[in-house]
Amino acid sequence: MRALLVLWLLLLVSAAGAAQEPPPRDARGLLQWHLRLGPTDDPDELLRRAWVYQRAGAEGEAWAALERVAARRPDDPDLLRFRARLSAWDPSRWRAGLTDAERWMEEFGPSRSDAERGAVAEILDELRRRVAARDAVGEGRRARALAPLFALAVGLLAVAFASRRMRSEGP
Repeated sequence: MRALLVLWLLLLVSAAGAAQEPPPRDARGLLQWHLRLGPTDDPDELLRRAWVYQRAGAEGEAWAALERVAARRPDDPDLLRFRARLSAWDPSRWRAGLTDAERWMEEFGPSRSDAERGAVAEILDELRRRVAARDAVGEGRRARALAPLFALAVGLLAVAFASRRMRSEGP
């Protein structure tokens, strides 16, 4: 009986140690960690995995996990927070991340911890800056695209004026 109790305690301690395992630090560690996992539909576990994937630089896996969470809990505050942070690394998702961060601040910010609010505020500022910079570049690009048309119009007007003047002066 005593041996069974000791065995049970050792099993409990090893399970607690495995739960505290740090995230993988390199591609090999990530692959080993990923292969040990089984499939899951538990949103909390998927969010934990998304965090590990994000920390390890495996954005594709992180996005896949977040999409599975969104299918079950689309209004989850942690989902919005993770998506906003992950969006900062993908220029095609900056606007969506900005929307997620703004929504998180409005809906969940007042009831969450200072650390969470600070992290989301930081990413919100960064996404606002990036989106504004991209918009400014886009406006400049549009203005430069009109320059050749303007030059063509001025050239045509100059030719028309010159030909008219030549006709009026005659031979």
